[in-house]
Amino acid sequence: MTTTISSFTQLNLDKPRTLVLCDIDDTILHFPERDTFCKEIVDDFYPNGIHDNTYYAELKKLKDMYILIKEPKHTDYSGFVSMVNTLKSTNGQLMFLTARHIDSDKWTRRQLRKLGINPDEFYIHYTCAMMSKGDYIKQNISFTNWATTIFVDDFDPYIQSVRDICPEITCYKFQAKNEAYLTSLKKDYKLFYK
Repeated sequence: MTTTISSFTQLNLDKPRTLVLCDIDDTILHFPERDTFCKEIVDDFYPNGIHDNTYYAELKKLKDMYILIKEPKHTDYSGFVSMVNTLKSTNGQLMFLTARHIDSDKWTRRQLRKLGINPDEFYIHYTCAMMSKGDYIKQNISFTNWATTIFVDDFDPYIQSVRDICPEITCYKFQAKNEAYLTSLKKDYKLFYK
């Protein structure tokens, strides 16, 4: 079972030496207006909506451009700071695990800095969307120094891959507080994410 959280303060960090593997997009940072804005524009150009063969491709392109132009917002800054402080005081550690490509490292670090996060304090793992996050963890991250490991992501297929491949990891689904309305939008329009 995966627990859904909307703040990093909801993570169970009561054990010392906890490793937290945390996604970046839509977990640490997000663009709350992106989906609605992009969908409205694409709908204007594709009146047949999801029945048009190019609808999803154009929607994805527009979303990709949007995040290059707009500033990200932090999903839960105070909760994030609280989590990091708790991890530091209990000999734990935070690592980021993102599906972004390694070529986006400079851009990723810039985005984190804009949110008040010093990326040099954390290791950032890039899967380059070449494998599931469960496979990546199994192949690249050691648990030998950690009493417990937690995985936090917003995307169900990534969470499921970790649950299936690394059952010893406790998984949490992150849903930003002001994005609850997007859950129904995703289901209604089956929008392409990630």
